[in-house]
Formats: sequence, C-alpha cells, structure tokens
Amino acid sequence: MKKILISLVLLLSLFGCQNDSSLQNKNSYQNYSDIERLIDKNDKYLDKSEYLNINVEMSKINDGYRYYIFVDKPVVAMYGVKAMAIIDGFDYEGNMAANFGIFDDIQYNLVPNQTHLEKGYLKGFIMSGITTESKIKLKIMIQWKSEVDGSNHKEFVLIEAEYKEN
Repeated sequence: MKKILISLVLLLSLFGCQNDSSLQNKNSYQNYSDIERLIDKNDKYLDKSEYLNINVEMSKINDGYRYYIFVDKPVVAMYGVKAMAIIDGFDYEGNMAANFGIFDDIQYNLVPNQTHLEKGYLKGFIMSGITTESKIKLKIMIQWKSEVDGSNHKEFVLIEAEYKEN
C-alpha cells in the first residue's frame, strides 16, 4: 500500500511539472503573438534607436539570404529585454520571426558597462532570420522594463538592409 501511495505521489508530481511547462510554453507563444501584432499594427517607427545601437548585415546562403541584427551599446539600464524583428510585407503564417528573450526561461538585461552572463547581464545580442529578398525593411521592436520606476518601455525602429557583394 505504501509503494502504491508513493507511486501515486510521484506520478502526480510528474504531471504537475508537465502542466507548468506547457503553461509556460503557451504563455511564451501568446507573448510572441502579442508582440508580432504590436509590430504589425504600429505605424510610427524611428530611423534609429534612441537607447541602443542596432546594425543589420546580410549574407548570401544557398537559396536566399540570412540577415543578422546586432543589438548592443545600451545607454540606459534595460531589464527583461525582449525583441522581435519582422520583414515588412512578409506573411509569417507558419514561420517564426527573428526574436530574442521571448521563449527563454532567463531574464536578459542590458546595462551600460555591465556584463555577467550567468545572471543575464549581456553586452548585446543578435537576432537572425532568412529571406529570399536581397533588400528588406525590418520592423524591429525592443521591449524592456526600467529599474527606476518599473515602467515598461517599447521602441519601434525601421531599418532597411541590402545584401552587397564584397
């Protein structure tokens, strides 16, 4: 009887862990969808970020191009950073947009002159994606929380990128 009770408790705890994990995945996908909709509906974009350095490079791959979005050099402390980039005019149905910090269990922070990888303090990050076009317009959203007052911030930037042979 004791073995059955222990087995039952272990079995229930396994299902509990599975439910927490699936709930977290569901929340991450919901967050991803919400951010994608925000970018899609936004009509005011900056030419460049006021708070970060954002650069885009493109390289040729077999059947198209890969774009790399380099985000670094924060000028303010940013906590819980999340980001997404979508190509203007591209239908993402069934495709994943370039993103950062949305599906991870760790909170990422960008704070000027501070780096501690184990605690989530980064110097910067890279997002990347694939396209068949050699020239694209990327709609980028960076979202973070301020440590001072806990307020949420969002910045929308539109950057054009083009593949150029060396």
